[in-house]
Amino acid sequence: MLDRAPVLTARFLTTLLSQEDGHNLWDLEQVHTMVSQLIDLDPTEPALRPLCEQLGRLGSPRALEFQNRLRP
Repeated sequence: MLDRAPVLTARFLTTLLSQEDGHNLWDLEQVHTMVSQLIDLDPTEPALRPLCEQLGRLGSPRALEFQNRLRP
């Protein structure tokens, strides 16, 4: 699914995460898997940067790793 609509998936995840406060976050490992796959598909996609920022805001231990994998 991710490879069919990666930009929409990134935007959807960003929107979902923007509503989270980090206390009752749903399956963070699944989110990490999806974000990693999205970055693998296209590390230059601008929609990924806000997604990584949301992960950082929520205290994700992998947010910085993901941001470092992005390309300008």
